[in-house]
Amino acid sequence: MARSIIFILLIISATCYSHETVDSENEFSVNVITDPAISRRCQNLLEERNEKVDLRQKLGSLLARNERLAKITPEGKKSISRELKANNLAISKELRLVNLKIQRDEENLIRKGCPGIQL
Repeated sequence: MARSIIFILLIISATCYSHETVDSENEFSVNVITDPAISRRCQNLLEERNEKVDLRQKLGSLLARNERLAKITPEGKKSISRELKANNLAISKELRLVNLKIQRDEENLIRKGCPGIQL
């Protein structure tokens, strides 16, 4: 009888200890991995960067289209050629600016410590 009581007490104490260990591990993972403020901030930073990447792609296609139009423009249409060159210069400047903004956003993402980021 005494042996069975000791055995039951050992089982109960082991069960209580294992629940405490699991609870502390779960608490640690919840606190470290999911902080809503960090998640929202990182999500906003990623959205801003993705918008600028989309703009960069649009500007690249506009630049290619403008260069193609400049090549096929007849030599007699000097005013059109002049406008296309001005457009080419403006698009190139805007593209450089967007590239700098994307680089700044990537540095901010890394600096602000967004976990699990893939650029």
